[in-house]
Formats: sequence, C-alpha cells, structure tokens
Amino acid sequence: MKDKEEGKKEIKIKGRVSRPLILKEMYQQGLHICSGFYGDKRVGECLFCLEVLARLKNERKK
Repeated sequence: MKDKEEGKKEIKIKGRVSRPLILKEMYQQGLHICSGFYGDKRVGECLFCLEVLARLKNERKK
C-alpha cells in the first residue's frame, strides 16, 4: 500500500514521469535497466538490474 502512495507522488514532477518509476516499470515488464543491456528483453533475474533498483531505493531514502 505504501509503495502505491509513493508511486503516485513520483508520477508527475513538473509534468514528467520520474526516473525511478520508469525504471521500476521497465524491470517489471521484463526489460533490462542495467547499462550493459538497457532495454533488451530479460530472461530471469539480472543482478546488474537488481543493483540499479537497490541504488534507486537508497537514493529515495536520503
């Protein structure tokens, strides 16, 4: 429930969708968000993509 509330806050920042929301959505749709394979279709989990998500989560806490 808390994630949905936070997601709604991030949806529009000066009329744009925030970067963390876009990357999280891309990963959930099965795409790579890591720099090596950005935008390519993922098969299974990617440790590099998970690292990107972890960094984004840590940035939001600050």
